[in-house]
Amino acid sequence: MKLRYQVKRILGNFGLELRRVPKSGRRQPAWLTHPVTADYLPEYRGSLIVDADISDARGLSVLGLPFTEAHPFLRAAKAGLEARDETDRWTRVRTVLDEASCAFQPASALEAINLSEAEAPGLASQPPHACLLPWSPRTVAQTVKGRNVAMEEAGRQYGVKLGVGDGLTAFGPWSTAKLDLETKRIVNLLQSVQNCGFGSFDPQAPIKANALLKDGNLRWQIEEGNHRLPVAAASGTTSISLMVVQTIRRDDASLWPRSADGTFTQSGALAVFDRIFAG
Repeated sequence: MKLRYQVKRILGNFGLELRRVPKSGRRQPAWLTHPVTADYLPEYRGSLIVDADISDARGLSVLGLPFTEAHPFLRAAKAGLEARDETDRWTRVRTVLDEASCAFQPASALEAINLSEAEAPGLASQPPHACLLPWSPRTVAQTVKGRNVAMEEAGRQYGVKLGVGDGLTAFGPWSTAKLDLETKRIVNLLQSVQNCGFGSFDPQAPIKANALLKDGNLRWQIEEGNHRLPVAAASGTTSISLMVVQTIRRDDASLWPRSADGTFTQSGALAVFDRIFAG
């Protein structure tokens, strides 16, 4: 336990966190389908598996986009599915992603999250890559560090050197290396779906989401799987199995970490929640 605590503390310095992945052999009771119920069960808290409609999912971090034509990755995936061959697929996907990255290039974190300084005073004078959600467990400084680490790791997987200066996945501007990486991700996923279909829940690489709860209704804010879901939706999949990381209750807005520390005002935090919930 002491080692686990030390590892969590070290990761926390970089804006990262250690999370539990459910055991593949564990059977979840049929009655356990709601994230609030899971919050009362320590063994399932943060690892509940639910079947969700893709229409209720929201992606690309602070943008909170539905998986419709409004989502650039879904448009890119659809373009790729219409390609004549591999070369044409690469060109079509890359063109759509390039247009999307050029269409929205916020100059600041406030612009990225579509709030004023009065609504999110902690994001004033912050660069776009410092944007975050009001329920984020990470501070602004931890978010920037964590994104640098995540970009470096993503680049290494594809043999390129990347940092936040190359652009965030949610919006532009993107460097050529970032554009090529995102294109490769979509193209590879399209090939995988074409060869094997969109698989069932994988406990080793789960699609993870926060459950947004408002007036008894749920939406799913995707944390991991922001490339897989649009490709699945473009291929005709309408529902997916995902792991619920946390339940974000609208009524708790004043208690969300980045509301409590003053990064967001309560009204600003609620504006972000409602925008994402509505899609």
